[in-house]
Amino acid sequence: MSMPERIQLRRKRGWRKPENTVSVARPTRFGNPFRVIGESGSGGTVTAASWGDVMDTWGPGKNHDATVGYVSCSRYVDAVGTAVSNFRMLCEIRQRDEPERFAKFIAPLVGKNLACWCSLDSACHADVLLELANGGSDNG
Repeated sequence: MSMPERIQLRRKRGWRKPENTVSVARPTRFGNPFRVIGESGSGGTVTAASWGDVMDTWGPGKNHDATVGYVSCSRYVDAVGTAVSNFRMLCEIRQRDEPERFAKFIAPLVGKNLACWCSLDSACHADVLLELANGGSDNG
C-alpha cells in the first residue's frame, strides 16, 4: 500500500478527485481556520477564526474559547507558512489536551489522500493532517 499524499483540487473540466481521497479544503471540517489575506507575490495577513468554529464539527460540547488573531507578514510565502505553523500548533495542543476528541476528528483521514486547493509546491495544512493521521514525524 502506498503512502497517502496531498492532491491539489482542480476546477478543470473532466478532473475528478481520485479514489481514496478526502477534501480538507474550506469549508470542510478539516479546513485550516487560519486564512491568508493578500496576493501571491505580495505581503499577506494571517487571520484566525475561532477554533470553536472548527471544534463545533467535532461533536457536542461547543467550545468557543479561542481568540481571533492577526499576523502581518511582508512576504506572502511567510504568511502561508505562518498559517500552516499555527494550524500545526493548534492540532498538537488539541491532540494533547483532548486526545479522544482529536482521535475521532483525525480518524476519517487515516490512510487517505488529502485534497486542498493549495499549490503542491507551497506549504499547506493538508501536509500537517497527513502527518498526524498517518503517524509521520516530519517536523520541518
